[in-house]
Amino acid sequence: MKLIKCECCGGNQLKKNSGNSMICSFCGSIYILDENETIMSKEITDVKVMSLFLDAEKCRKTKNHIDEIQYLIKAIELDENQAIAWVKLGRAYRESNLLDKAIDCYEKAIGVDSQYPQSYTNIGAVYFIKKEYESAIEFYEKGLPLFDRRDKDYPVALANYGMAVAKMGDKKKAAECINQAERMGYAYASKARKAAGLSLFSKFF
Repeated sequence: MKLIKCECCGGNQLKKNSGNSMICSFCGSIYILDENETIMSKEITDVKVMSLFLDAEKCRKTKNHIDEIQYLIKAIELDENQAIAWVKLGRAYRESNLLDKAIDCYEKAIGVDSQYPQSYTNIGAVYFIKKEYESAIEFYEKGLPLFDRRDKDYPVALANYGMAVAKMGDKKKAAECINQAERMGYAYASKARKAAGLSLFSKFF
């Protein structure tokens, strides 16, 4: 692929979006590519929003979620039509144990872009935390098919889906999901199996 780094934030977290586009998973900039993967057009994130994302990320790394939330709210006030911004805010609320606010943010992300998979799988994660496993499974099953399987978030979501499935009693399917996630590079498969109540031999299903 010719497009290696985002022109806005300089990050290399570009991933396939809907159609023939790529999206930066950090700042949300979108690039429309032709069949030769050359940029035809682009929507670059506003510099003020980008600056707020960077400030929020610094707060996230120090677990200062109060300030992280404030920076992300300001970013959304400048541009409320970025699913990534709503997902970032939802994550900050989730890490602050404000779970209903997190779900509200993820739902707003779906309203902005119904094809953005992390919106659904993050709702699944919140329902898993709340031990509402049927709802968790429902949202994982909506989000997982939307992923490009090369996306680094895909095996994480798949393993989490496996844990939710295990809580509903389907140990075999849970093992299959976690095993697949491990083959795709998921580093916490052993912990996922333990959380799912799987024995070590489940690795070989």
